[in-house]
Amino acid sequence: AKVLSVFGKSAIPAVVSGLALLLAGMFVVPSMDKALLPKFKDTNLMVRWQSPYGTSLPEMTRILGRATAELRTVPGVRMVGSQIGQAVGGDRPVGSDAAEMFITVGRDNYSKTVRAITRIVAGYPGLSHRVTTYSAERLRRTLGRTNSEVTVRLFGQDFGDLRKKAEEIRSSMARIRGISQPRISSQLTEPTIQVDVDLLKAQALAIKPGDVRRASETLLSGLRVGSLFQDQKIFDVTVWGRPEIRKSVSSVQDLLIDTPNGKVIRLGDVANVTVRPTSPIIEHEDISRYIDVAADVKGRGVGDVRSDVRAALKGIAMPQEFHMTMLSDYSDQQASERRVMAFSIAAIIGVFLLLQAAFRSWRLGAISLFVMLASVAGAPLAARVYGKPMSIATVSAIVAVFVVATRFTMRTNERYLALRQDGRPLDSELMASGARSRVGPILTTCVLTSLAFGAVIAFGLIAGQELLLPMAVAVLGGLATTVFANLFILPPLYLHFGPEEMQPAWNMDELVDTSEATHDDLVRS
Repeated sequence: AKVLSVFGKSAIPAVVSGLALLLAGMFVVPSMDKALLPKFKDTNLMVRWQSPYGTSLPEMTRILGRATAELRTVPGVRMVGSQIGQAVGGDRPVGSDAAEMFITVGRDNYSKTVRAITRIVAGYPGLSHRVTTYSAERLRRTLGRTNSEVTVRLFGQDFGDLRKKAEEIRSSMARIRGISQPRISSQLTEPTIQVDVDLLKAQALAIKPGDVRRASETLLSGLRVGSLFQDQKIFDVTVWGRPEIRKSVSSVQDLLIDTPNGKVIRLGDVANVTVRPTSPIIEHEDISRYIDVAADVKGRGVGDVRSDVRAALKGIAMPQEFHMTMLSDYSDQQASERRVMAFSIAAIIGVFLLLQAAFRSWRLGAISLFVMLASVAGAPLAARVYGKPMSIATVSAIVAVFVVATRFTMRTNERYLALRQDGRPLDSELMASGARSRVGPILTTCVLTSLAFGAVIAFGLIAGQELLLPMAVAVLGGLATTVFANLFILPPLYLHFGPEEMQPAWNMDELVDTSEATHDDLVRS
């Protein structure tokens, strides 16, 4: 009562408090990290391994066997299994240098177990790795192709020409103001023997170029010539040269090839044998190979920088069968955020018109909307302090708090309307009497709701509460600001800015009953 009497002497404390809450919420939301879904504590983990290209199957088996034995000693790890290379019928075209490890862990000490697994996996130098879950991996590959703000994708056929043209694009982008750290997506290569037939030498020695290529391919890469059936299994029969004949360039050049006239010639006499870097994985979209040139933006708007990049790309000549495009992942995300903002503004305007129609007062509708928005500000503030990103759980909490704030605001206004219909004047005594009568219902609802969500916070972030915990934190923060706004901001504003006379256009009992039903349904959910 004493605090309310101070607030009631002037409208300035109430207006300043409401504006402070509203502005704090408006500034906190853009600064929060955004994630559609939180990180779930999935008890089935997946580790992606990638060793240097060309690593043999026995070596990967040795490494994975040692890692498996080490991981099984971690408390909390229940099962460890691994898969090397591409499984039969698998969707990942990888060789023996890539592997996947599947780990099942318990729910107790989940975070500690995952940290121990990550530390063990990181202890194998020379191998890149990523500890994740299957669902997170599928979401990452499906939802976003790039995290950069500006990405140009260059399509072509020859890998060498792609790298040269990508470097030209990178240099052109580097001269644009606002571009930061332009880079070409790294594509690892491995040394590969390249055999190029010299047509003139082959003609002079009376041997066909196709025969040279076929013989060299058989000796160096192998040729499948049949199958062997044994114990209901099928084994491929392959003709392949001995390992010592392909250990160096000189040994490959000394390979002997039969000619049609019965003579034998060296491979180096009719072909040029070189070692060239070749990408073992061909990244393509549709039917074209591609390479990405990405950059970040600093000091300018992303839209302005993207416009300058498009203008600069028009001056770069493209060879035949080459083309480029600018990926729209980031701009699509920005457009989605703008659409959400537009819908939110439209919804706020619609709520304001409904409040005006309900109270038949523009001033009371504005006061009610101001208090409701100030009440919601506590939800993002609590999530920001707790360190949680703006996810679907936080948005759901904001909607729930807005429903509760709407109910409290309409109930409080209904109470003031009933007091004034009894003939009482609009003064400080009316303000205090109306607020005093609303303390019990408001605190009862908030305390009971807080007890339910407080139990969730008491258990902490355990497996199964990844969505519920951030929602509980945001709801409790929103309830705190809702109590403050309805008991200490709304009464002074009603006292100083409320209409002298008003008649409701709708039956307030029906409105409040509907609001209560909606609120109860949300709390039960």
